[in-house]
Amino acid sequence: EANLRESEERFRSVVEGSSIAVFVTLELKFTYLNPAALRLLGATAPGQILGQPVLSRIHPDYHAIVRQRAARVEQERMWGAAPPLEEVFLRLDGTPVPVEVSATPITYHGQPGAVVFLQDITARKQTEVRIAERTMELETANQALAAVNTDLQREITERKQAEGKIREQANLLEQTHDAIMAVGLDDRFTYWNKGAELLTGVTVAEALGKDVEELFGADPVWTKSVRRSVMDTGAWQGEFKLRRKDGQSLLLDLRINLVRDETGRPIARLNIGTDITEKRQMEEQALRTQRLENLGMLAAGVAHDMNNILAP
Repeated sequence: EANLRESEERFRSVVEGSSIAVFVTLELKFTYLNPAALRLLGATAPGQILGQPVLSRIHPDYHAIVRQRAARVEQERMWGAAPPLEEVFLRLDGTPVPVEVSATPITYHGQPGAVVFLQDITARKQTEVRIAERTMELETANQALAAVNTDLQREITERKQAEGKIREQANLLEQTHDAIMAVGLDDRFTYWNKGAELLTGVTVAEALGKDVEELFGADPVWTKSVRRSVMDTGAWQGEFKLRRKDGQSLLLDLRINLVRDETGRPIARLNIGTDITEKRQMEEQALRTQRLENLGMLAAGVAHDMNNILAP
């Protein structure tokens, strides 16, 4: 008995100053609590808790687990401590406190019982909650980023397809023999295809930023009239006499169309010019030939009539 008391005294001397909450339970009732255990449970004196059922200070959700562990500790006393388990204890004011619990079977005052160690894991749980919340936020952000990435990939694909069509159309415009020229609302050229270079002898670098009067010496009255017609009706077609850079005169069949944006607002004029100089020369030559033929026929008729008159 003296040895038992000495052992219990050594036990008390060790756990009294411990920062870990320790209590002893006999028949699932509080038999001893160290100061750290009193603080954890919100008590200021042992008498506030001693003798109470341990389950009274444990959240009801864990009662079944505690009973099972107590029975196991009692039945398997020879096997040593039960592994740690997370539970929720209740302070005297009812506030829940998450703890990690481990228990070891002992003999206390000559009776079989258990010494229970409690570690307050409130901070750890709060950290876990913050981690879970942050993880959820990151998952949500990742999902949003994935959706944005999908949209961007679709936009990139659509843009590449659109750019491909634009390049294809631009290539077609460059291959045509017609002069294709775009003019902004400020009357300055913004596009000049290869056909326009070949037809006028003016390069892209020389044409862009210039207006038709500056580039070709067009009559300002004529350009103003054409511009007004395009803005009023959306289109204009007619002949335009053009002097090439080398001084050669050309006659163009010029078609001008007003270009609008998706809202219908005018943004440019598209000019398409076809060289009809040779065609007009051939028409004039054919007309002169026809006139000469008619004149010859008339002369022959007159000569025939004169012969008839002069005949005896």
